[in-house]
Amino acid sequence: GIHPDVTLIENGGKSIGVDRIRTLRQDAYLKPTEADWRIFMIADAHLMTPQSQNALLKILEEPPANVVIFLTALSRSLLLSTVVSRTVCVTVEPLGVSQCAAYLKTLYPSKPEEELLALSAAAGGCIGVANKLAEDGEYSKQLEMTRRICQAVALGDSAGLLLELGALEKNREFLSIFSKTFLSQLLGRARGEKDNPLSPLT
Repeated sequence: GIHPDVTLIENGGKSIGVDRIRTLRQDAYLKPTEADWRIFMIADAHLMTPQSQNALLKILEEPPANVVIFLTALSRSLLLSTVVSRTVCVTVEPLGVSQCAAYLKTLYPSKPEEELLALSAAAGGCIGVANKLAEDGEYSKQLEMTRRICQAVALGDSAGLLLELGALEKNREFLSIFSKTFLSQLLGRARGEKDNPLSPLT
């Protein structure tokens, strides 16, 4: 279990409401029970609502001496500038596709290597994003659609391509993931990568 002086705030990919942050502010002034410090970790801090971020500002400006607050986010640009200016930013570069897939294999040993490579490519090497995609049951369907589109392009199958793109138009939520995966396929092909997650365009 988690240490009694460590608090993790996450919301399963959903927005983090202001009440969670207000509770954090209250708890931050409690003395540690076992350690010398109280640690608060806000996972996916970019999912905090603007109200939540504003509520966090005061504790960031004047935190108790024995408190450390960690925020993780996909990008600092997704946080309010007032929040960013009151933190020490540490940029963590994404892994390569192969490295990300290798880590996913430890979490999902039963998933095929090809699927893990595709997940890693769609996530841009970001383990957290790749893990969320792996947990999404719809992703395998989306991946198969991407494969079919790539195959239609490779074979010059205009009719098949139009059919798949028509289905894609009805699934706009998938467009972002598709564009990343398809672009990864093209870039990987241009670079001569051997661990390309989709069927080779030959």
